[in-house]
Amino acid sequence: MSTAKSTKAASKSSRFKFVKAETRVSRYDLVSAFLVSSIIIVGFFATILGLIWFTSTFNFDTQHKFVVVENIGADGDEKPEGFEDDAFDPGVEDFPEVETPQLAQALEAVTDAVSSVKANLAERSGNAAVSGAGGGYGSREGGPGGGGDGVPEYKRWKINYKAADIDTYKQQLSYWKIDIGVLKREADEVYRVKDPAGQAAVVQSSRSQEGKTLYFAHIKQRMMRWDEAIAVAAGVNTDKCNMIQFYSPEARKRIRAQEAKMLAADERSIKDVRSTIIRLTAVDDGFDFIVDQINYRN
Repeated sequence: MSTAKSTKAASKSSRFKFVKAETRVSRYDLVSAFLVSSIIIVGFFATILGLIWFTSTFNFDTQHKFVVVENIGADGDEKPEGFEDDAFDPGVEDFPEVETPQLAQALEAVTDAVSSVKANLAERSGNAAVSGAGGGYGSREGGPGGGGDGVPEYKRWKINYKAADIDTYKQQLSYWKIDIGVLKREADEVYRVKDPAGQAAVVQSSRSQEGKTLYFAHIKQRMMRWDEAIAVAAGVNTDKCNMIQFYSPEARKRIRAQEAKMLAADERSIKDVRSTIIRLTAVDDGFDFIVDQINYRN
């Protein structure tokens, strides 16, 4: 009886016997996991690079014609009330280089913050210390209805230079035969530095001789320092002087052609132009003037 019970108990215990199983990750699982992880990582970085390329290649901005219409009243070369066109130009007190009264007659137009350079051809009256403050004196370039052929080039053109360093800047000047001018503040002497990227020859002139020459002056400090460095390297004493730029007939002709091209595309006349924003930059065969924007009068 006891033997039967023991046999029955052994049989029951063998039926519920605990089996200890050991699990291991196979080489197949390791390789498979590595491949899946690699694909996910590579796909992530490929997606990021693709998005960077896509956003940098395609321009999603709405394209508009560079036309700004300004309602300034009647036809002609309209001018605001004020001392030396004060509605458009800040006073020269903001520029220590032009505070000397003797220089004011030559460089008070160097005040347009829109561009790198601003033209000045005619002499102006007034006290340099308060120019731009406003006083109801009007403008010397004419009032309403006296526009003639429109705004003159020296007031119309605003030229920006795109140059990473002074060597590129020299090449731009030499390419278009633009001379660096050294204007003595307390004397009649004017010096021209020709071909700054080449021989950098210096030619002496005078205010009276350059009276009808179109010239510009930088308002950016870096460009002013470059002009001065070029003049000093050419052997010109720049003490108590201001730096200007004399534009060659070739440069003026090219700017006019580029301006006329945009005017034709916009179906407008030169008489409609208030200001033209121009950029001098590198192109495949050298340097060229590019018209970025034309602001029209209404």
